[in-house]
Parts: sequence; C-alpha cells; structure tokens
Amino acid sequence: MSPNDDLEQITEAIRKLKTGYDKYFAGIERIAPLKEREHVKKTMRHLLTHQGNNTARRFRVQSLQTSLITHEAYWDRITRQIEEGTYKRDIFLMHLRQTRGQQETTASVDAVVKGLGEQPRSAPSAEPASAQVASGQPGQAVKPNTAQAYPASLHQLHAAYEEARRQVGDARPVPIDALANTIRKQVTAIKERYKCERVEFKVVIKDGKAVLKAVPK
Repeated sequence: MSPNDDLEQITEAIRKLKTGYDKYFAGIERIAPLKEREHVKKTMRHLLTHQGNNTARRFRVQSLQTSLITHEAYWDRITRQIEEGTYKRDIFLMHLRQTRGQQETTASVDAVVKGLGEQPRSAPSAEPASAQVASGQPGQAVKPNTAQAYPASLHQLHAAYEEARRQVGDARPVPIDALANTIRKQVTAIKERYKCERVEFKVVIKDGKAVLKAVPK
C-alpha cells in the first residue's frame, strides 16, 4: 500500500458521493446519500488530523477538504430548495446534461518535462491550481515541433484538453508546443514551491472554461 492510497480512496469516495447526489436531485434515487456523506466527512476529519509533514500531501488533503466543502454547500442549497418547494428539476437536469461526460484526465508530466529540452525561465508565483493555454489564431497554421518527440502522456493530455475546450464551445486549436511550455513552466515553479518530487496535471472544466489543474505529488 502506497502512502497516498488513502487520498486516492477519499477522492473516489467524493466522486461517488457527488454522483449519488446528482441521481437524488435528478429524481433517480428517492433518498439522499446521507450515510455515504457522513462516512466521507469522517474520513476527511481523520485525514486532516493525520496530514503529516509532507508538503505535497498536506496540499492534496487541503484541496480535497476545499472540494468537499464546496460540494456540500451546493448540496445543502439544492436540498433547501427542495424542502421549500422552489427547486427546478428541469434546470438541474439541463446542467447535468451539459457537464455529463466531462472527465478529468490525469498524466504525470515528469517524462514530459524531461523531454522538452531547453529549461524554461522561472515562472512568477505560479499556483498549483489551474491554467489556460494560449490558442492558435483562427486561420493560422500551427507548425508542429519536429525537433522534439513528446511522450504519450502529453499527447493524451493535449487530446483531453482540446476535447474539453470543444465541450465548452471553444474549437480553436491549441498547439501541443504551447501546452508543453505551459506545463514546463508550472512544473518548475510548483516543484520549487512545494518541494515535491513530481507533478500531475488534470484537464477540468471550471466556470465554463477548460483549464489544466496541477497537483503536487
């Protein structure tokens, strides 16, 4: 068992809890997943009191706690609307259809960074949260970088990022070189700040935009 298995388990538990509430609000399930929610909260309290001294682990625990608090505030708000008779299920279902199928794609980018060649200049105060990547201009051809053979993990992340952009209505192409440069700069800054061994990136949709979310490991 690796030291971070418990973090992966709570991450999956939060995801399942969110799915349970989605089904409840959509009318698929008749009872809210309150027992599952209490179990997740109990596990989170345990993690918060046993974070240890590893900076990357502490960051992940705090991020998970923030995510859970955000979800709980939303669940409580919708629950109050149901109790008060002001809940509009058709609006919720429309939102659910818009977000369904949006998946987080994770890739370790240590190999990506090693394969980029020239070391980047320092990036100012980069936060391990999210970043957008510059798009290619419409009608402007993007010249591929034939001097560098990017690893499969970067190509996977690039494909997921472009798909997420299409889902939010932005079909402009993103050069893989631009994505690689963004990752390289963030990895350098995050490793210096959090003293972590590696960094993973996820493609997420936040506030209607496709972004890269960095996670120190």
